[in-house]
Amino acid sequence: MNNPTRPSPGTAQALNVDRNRQAFIIALFSTVGSAYLFMFGFSALSRGDYILGGLLVCSALAGISNYLLFRQLHNYRSAAGVVIAIMAVTCLYLLVTGGVNGTGPLWSYIAIPLILFMYDPRLGGGLLGAYFLVMAALLLIPANPLLQTEYAPDFTTRFLASFLAVSIMSYVHEYSRFKVNLAMQSLRQAMEREARTDTLTGLPNRRAMYEQLQQELARARRMRHPWCLLLCDLDDFKQINDSHGHQVGDAALKETGRILRHCLRASDFSARWGGEEFLVLLPETDLHEAEAVAEKIRDQISRIRIDGVERSFTISIGVYQADSRGGLDDQLRQADRRLYAAKRSGKNRVVSTEPA
Repeated sequence: MNNPTRPSPGTAQALNVDRNRQAFIIALFSTVGSAYLFMFGFSALSRGDYILGGLLVCSALAGISNYLLFRQLHNYRSAAGVVIAIMAVTCLYLLVTGGVNGTGPLWSYIAIPLILFMYDPRLGGGLLGAYFLVMAALLLIPANPLLQTEYAPDFTTRFLASFLAVSIMSYVHEYSRFKVNLAMQSLRQAMEREARTDTLTGLPNRRAMYEQLQQELARARRMRHPWCLLLCDLDDFKQINDSHGHQVGDAALKETGRILRHCLRASDFSARWGGEEFLVLLPETDLHEAEAVAEKIRDQISRIRIDGVERSFTISIGVYQADSRGGLDDQLRQADRRLYAAKRSGKNRVVSTEPA
């Protein structure tokens, strides 16, 4: 069994930093950007430039519609694609027509931060490179029938050179930021894994188990399925440490962790609960099935053999089918009562009934 180690809320939040930034840019472009497009569109219409004015107004309406759909569907990829498409069509049209007094190409600089902020460096760099090549083709092809205005050669070369230079510097900055974010996320995840893992057994620790229990309790309340707890305690562990030394005790704990990983399903979750205690969570499992799992664990523990130690190892297990109407402390208390009953009745046994 491989215990799932889900990212904690802190890690999940860190992993969503870029997604949150993307959502902010979508909202910013779709609202503030659309307001500017409306303003410039009506200005163009008032001058009698109906094609440019109509394009800008339609782009503004598309931006607002995209934002409203994004708020409803939360589809980042589609919303980002619409934002980039609106930007590209509008800016390329301004470049082709010249805009007001030949200033249309200057709006293309918007593409640099918008594309790089919206996508990861690989995709963003590719899209920005494609956008640059389209602009270069429109401006440099001699007698281009698509180009409706004429730019001075000096302006064309300087515009393309400056656009390329700003694009490269922006890409390097964004790529560096992206790599730093990845390194920080990786470090944060490694630190949180260490904080949620018992170093001796390799199992999740009490903190990780408690988070998993909270998730399972909430899920069981929604789905109304059974789930069980096994609270396990190695018998006479203090005596083992006193008689054979802590190295033998540590070896027994490691073997117990290995057995739990081997005996459980991928959906189950086991943890070192503290000292020689282990807690096992069995989702979607009734009491009869949980008893069978507990007996399997008990049998495997009895087979532990450690070099230089002649005595056998045993474990007592309290089995409790959780009542999702109660809180976590109630569930754990019931499992602990059954474990205590197993200890009182002779150890090396499984108890699942309500103690007298």
